[in-house]
Amino acid sequence: MITRSVAARIFCAFYVVFMITSSGSFEISDGGQRYQTAVSWFEGHGGDLQYIAGPREGAQGTQGRRFSYYGPLQSVLMLPAIATSRVLLLHASPDRAAKLAIALVITPAISALTLLLLFTLLLRMEFAPRIALFTTMVMGLCTPLWHYSRTGQEENLVALAWVMVLHGLVRIHAADPRGLFWAAAGASTAIATRLATGPVLGVLGVAIAVETVRTWRTLQTMRRVRGEDRFQPWIRCLVPSAALLGAVVALLLLYNTYRFGDPLETGYGIAFRELHMSLFDTHDMLPRITALLFSPHRGLLWYCPSLVILAALLETPLRGITRRAGGYALCAWCASLLFFGTYTVWDAGFAWGPRFLVAPLVLLAPLFAAVFANGVRLYPWLAFSGFVQMLSVMVAAGAENYRFAVMNEASAGTCTPWVCGCTPLCLRLPWTVRAVEAVWSGARFPSFEDGAALTHAQVLASSDYNTVYWWLVRLAERTHAIPPRAAFLVSLLVLAGALFALFQLHRSLAPGQAREYLLPVESRNG
Repeated sequence: MITRSVAARIFCAFYVVFMITSSGSFEISDGGQRYQTAVSWFEGHGGDLQYIAGPREGAQGTQGRRFSYYGPLQSVLMLPAIATSRVLLLHASPDRAAKLAIALVITPAISALTLLLLFTLLLRMEFAPRIALFTTMVMGLCTPLWHYSRTGQEENLVALAWVMVLHGLVRIHAADPRGLFWAAAGASTAIATRLATGPVLGVLGVAIAVETVRTWRTLQTMRRVRGEDRFQPWIRCLVPSAALLGAVVALLLLYNTYRFGDPLETGYGIAFRELHMSLFDTHDMLPRITALLFSPHRGLLWYCPSLVILAALLETPLRGITRRAGGYALCAWCASLLFFGTYTVWDAGFAWGPRFLVAPLVLLAPLFAAVFANGVRLYPWLAFSGFVQMLSVMVAAGAENYRFAVMNEASAGTCTPWVCGCTPLCLRLPWTVRAVEAVWSGARFPSFEDGAALTHAQVLASSDYNTVYWWLVRLAERTHAIPPRAAFLVSLLVLAGALFALFQLHRSLAPGQAREYLLPVESRNG
């Protein structure tokens, strides 16, 4: 049995990993715009960005106002930090304090909660505790989830949503009516975060419906044979679950109507029309999908080498909920790939790897666990994948993207998604080595505030893009209170301590039986 102490240790260890490797900022303008939306709400401007960020930010809305085109959930979660900073720092720098609190408290806490729920999900699927934690560690440390667990993007929230939906699916399969509420909560989180989660949500919605009907048929048979009526608990859970999802959808439609005068307009369509661009285009769908999988610019297999381990599924027998959940997950992940293959901005702008494909990786966790439970480990390959993720958090996410832009400004067409010399595949390792050498030698570079208007060349010349991009190092570079070398060493020690705690906990957990996952859940429910 997993105690609260074990759960707390898992949460704290992942939280420390994500917090200490955070930059202390949003890293990307998307997070900044969601923060500006939250500030606009707090100051009584109703989300209008013109009062906060100027006349060019966001998309044109009703009554001449401009609004963000992102989902509202992340902005809502930022409000406590904004309110606290305004109350406690009336005459100081409340924005700086609020952003730091969001980056170092709220964002890594959400990510750690996601992985803790993933661990409990795998336990519920009958995986041994040691296998469940090992899989969770692989998902959190050997995939791009590590990178996005400490930035201002929404991938950690979307991943949280998918883990909640999976919890619902597994509970429904096990005839637990509370699974309906888990599924509704996950769907609500996904929709309120990003409307583009629709394709994955559609597949998972069908999966929830199939499992619900399947379970209800079993219960109906039991009622005929045994005279038992087990439908009342389902009705009691169905009503609040439907109410929650319906309320969230209704509020989002009202929010869109308030912003843009159309319940189905999120602002993306308006923004793209202002730029004279189409939002979706199927003409280059196949080249985009190929690039999302294999290109050095955004190829998932380069940024997440651990996916190769799933090839062992060919020799891994799957039964029960593992087989069913794995099948649903593969369908959902393919739906996401096809959808973003039609998206004009398929590479997600200045990002690390194929950002839109990162959150659905948690759906594959049961398949990873099945492979590990079957005795496959490939420790050297996992270590390599973890090394890739370590590189991803040591230098700013957009570093190579700025290099890409500068080279194309100098000579148009120099860089494409398939030119390795413009992408992290060839640039990230030497860039990281130079950043560590700069920190160790005490080299000085100009520092700029987040949001400053800079050219691409100025960005690349700044301290953020020439030293290790961790918040303690950045703080040392700006305040000169301690040497950057000391800040880097402290960060490394804290990170090593958190990783050591995870590995020690993994060793202490019960190994269980290697094929425990083969027990179908329905065998425990009569």
